[in-house]
Amino acid sequence: MISGDFSTKASSARNAVTIYFKSYWNKLDVVAIILFFVGIVFRYISISECFCAGQIVISFDLSIWFIRTLDMFTAVKLLGPKLVMIGEMVHDLKFFMLMFFVFILAFGVQEFTWYLPCKIINFAYWHIFGEIKGLEIFEENFKANGYTAFILLLGYMTIVSILLFNLLIAMFSNTFDRLQSNADRIWKFQRYSLVCEYLSRPSFPSPFIFLSHFGRLTLYTLTKCYKKSQALMCNYLEHLIDDSKTNNGKRIKLPERHRLDSERSFEEMKHNINKSRQTYQRESLFDDDRIH
Repeated sequence: MISGDFSTKASSARNAVTIYFKSYWNKLDVVAIILFFVGIVFRYISISECFCAGQIVISFDLSIWFIRTLDMFTAVKLLGPKLVMIGEMVHDLKFFMLMFFVFILAFGVQEFTWYLPCKIINFAYWHIFGEIKGLEIFEENFKANGYTAFILLLGYMTIVSILLFNLLIAMFSNTFDRLQSNADRIWKFQRYSLVCEYLSRPSFPSPFIFLSHFGRLTLYTLTKCYKKSQALMCNYLEHLIDDSKTNNGKRIKLPERHRLDSERSFEEMKHNINKSRQTYQRESLFDDDRIH
């Protein structure tokens, strides 16, 4: 029985961790916190290179925290669905970049070697945006390799600028149209998720969070004292009524019924809270499956 209890607790802990990391914002929080501590450690190492690395890490961390503030826009009806659209477009962009990177390497390596990876990417990447600074190299080279490089440049610009980028625009348009039709439902679900997330959190910010904990402790103590006083009152009334019986010889059950009603109301409130949490978890999992 003890091993079963421990396995149940371990399983519930794993489920809680899994549910926590299903949210994109929670993943972003973990990354931002880790980068913050890494940057602080580098800042306090008495080496100039480590100090510079700490500044770089903290600058990235600050950018992540600014992005994290977008979470507050999920409750806005006009901006909330747009965040979902941006997330879906980034998801489309990941698969596009895999194909795009293959074409960049395939074209860039024909001019430079693998010993110059930076020039391979720069030479091929900026050609997409019209920065064709190396075109005069092909025009002045009348050898066979010059004509070959020029033909490869034409094929690369045709495939990437015309085919792949139009494919990316079509993917973005499809994602936008698909989510725009459900914008109202997406906003309502995001608002509900945001309310459920912050419902059990303290009301005060971090420096004054002890006030919220003190209020919760006071409420918990008063609840325990109230339940204890109710139990004592029921026992006292039972003791008083113990000697007084009806003509049929039956005891009066009013105090017991009063005690059961108070316990039943508390259990119903606890059951409703657990039920709402389970419903929120199921809907979040269903929404993730529906979107992805």
